[in-house]
Amino acid sequence: MPFPLPPELLSLILEFVETEDLGERRTIISCAQVSRTWCTSSQPYIFRHIEIAVSKPNTQRWLERLIEWETTGFISLILHVTLLGDNYSIRVNVGIAEWEVDVAEELGRRLTHVESLNLYRFEEKSNDYSIHNLEPHFAFLKHLGAAKGGLQKLRLSHVHFESPDKLFHYLANVPGQPTELSLMAAGRFHYFDVTDRYEDSGYPSATLLQPASRWPLTSLILYATDLRKDVISWLLSPAIDLTRLQSLVVAAANRQERVPNATEQPAASLFEQLVTAIGRSVRKLTLGIEGRLNPSTDRFTADTMTRFTSLEQLLILSDNRINPTNGLSRALYLVPGLDGNKSLTEIVLAVDVTVDTNMGHEIDDISSLNGWGDLDRELDGATLPCLRRLFVIVRLCFMITVRLDGDSLAKLEDAVRTRMPRLLVRGLLEIKVEKYHRGKSLKEYYHRPWSYHIHDREL
Repeated sequence: MPFPLPPELLSLILEFVETEDLGERRTIISCAQVSRTWCTSSQPYIFRHIEIAVSKPNTQRWLERLIEWETTGFISLILHVTLLGDNYSIRVNVGIAEWEVDVAEELGRRLTHVESLNLYRFEEKSNDYSIHNLEPHFAFLKHLGAAKGGLQKLRLSHVHFESPDKLFHYLANVPGQPTELSLMAAGRFHYFDVTDRYEDSGYPSATLLQPASRWPLTSLILYATDLRKDVISWLLSPAIDLTRLQSLVVAAANRQERVPNATEQPAASLFEQLVTAIGRSVRKLTLGIEGRLNPSTDRFTADTMTRFTSLEQLLILSDNRINPTNGLSRALYLVPGLDGNKSLTEIVLAVDVTVDTNMGHEIDDISSLNGWGDLDRELDGATLPCLRRLFVIVRLCFMITVRLDGDSLAKLEDAVRTRMPRLLVRGLLEIKVEKYHRGKSLKEYYHRPWSYHIHDREL
């Protein structure tokens, strides 16, 4: 019999597998199947996060599992639940019935230790393609996470309601006092109106803004399309306590989705109120870009940045793939507002670039951009007494197979360094160029704003 691994070593291995995203659950489950020691030690990782597709047969199977596990202790290990909607086994099988209220309520009652809920690809419609209604969701939420006092984290991603105010009805039924909230494209969605995809419901009803207890948010993620009057007014209402907010992420909108114009009233004035409310508490600000940088629709200006008086980390993610100049433009656009900031210690500029040599794109084009030198001069001339690092990440994806070894990547890094001599001499510049054949999106960073790693460095 092989000598069992010490628990401390097992814990480190499992944490490494999870952190490095090496197939996570598949890798851990495979290890558990061949070793009793692994099986016992990996249980908290295997059962930590479950995914439930909200169809009638699938939810019934999950209820049967939870009943079987009642005496095993597995249920207390389930901390995170993802409800999968219409792109996962329901719309593709139109004949499959949606989950039932009694099953949904019993599922929520048995998932007593859940801390976070992720609602993904949910769609509420009243036509023949109806696959959801809110009643089962409310029944599921009623008792969810009872042992933890309700939910601590809530994430809604591509959640489309039949009417715009339904979003706030849903939020009003969430149990507990979540401290971390993510709204990624949530609200009333118009499939055939390309000019205004998400409908603004205006000011939510007063009854939805007076909860039993306020949400003391410490982390907030918003899609650019969610900077609407209804969402901002809800955030500024008595329902939310923003005085403790430390991390704010404004993720990039998809190219086909309209971002609310920065000059539109009263949303613009509400946004100013929001920035004023959170400016003194936010420590980490993440801004995403996709598509063409358009200052007229960009709410974050140099003047906006002057309000973030406690900002320590600024992350700019340029996920527009082909043209990296947008990331540089955003950085240059904001630097004047950073001048004089006495708390900023780190700026991270991450650029995701697709190189298609058939379209005439050249790898060397990345290093020859004028923006590198402009950014070098702007930051060097700004008064930022606490700045310790500008971390530049360039992630390359090739449309065709290109031979690019480590030496080539190092040469590209050196080429960018030569265009930023001032920050290099001051020891502030750090650059990393990586090659990704499949072009992993930088959007993964939006979902890990509280403790994520880039190149083994915690930001």
